[in-house]
Amino acid sequence: MKKFLLIIPFIFFAVTTFAQDALSKGYLETYFNSAGMISYREYGEITKDGIMLIDLKTSALNNYVAKSNPDAAQMDLIQKEKLNLEALRQRILVQRERMIKPLPPMEEMQ
Repeated sequence: MKKFLLIIPFIFFAVTTFAQDALSKGYLETYFNSAGMISYREYGEITKDGIMLIDLKTSALNNYVAKSNPDAAQMDLIQKEKLNLEALRQRILVQRERMIKPLPPMEEMQ
């Protein structure tokens, strides 16, 4: 019984820590603005990392499709947005690979 009473504060601490972490994590929500374009609402603090932001936008698009049944025109816009996000992801990855590669040694001037 004593061991059980010692475990209760630990469980409470773990649950409150997880709840605080979940509340502070930012996310995006997709919506169509009045001009018919895809827009995103930010909730909480959003990362500045490009790849993680692309992942957030992609999951926001997937959540929008799952929650609402978009018509054909909206689905076309969503597919184009996903393709643009994937192209941006590839450009970022290529740029990061270039930055990681060591530069060749400089030749001495004579």
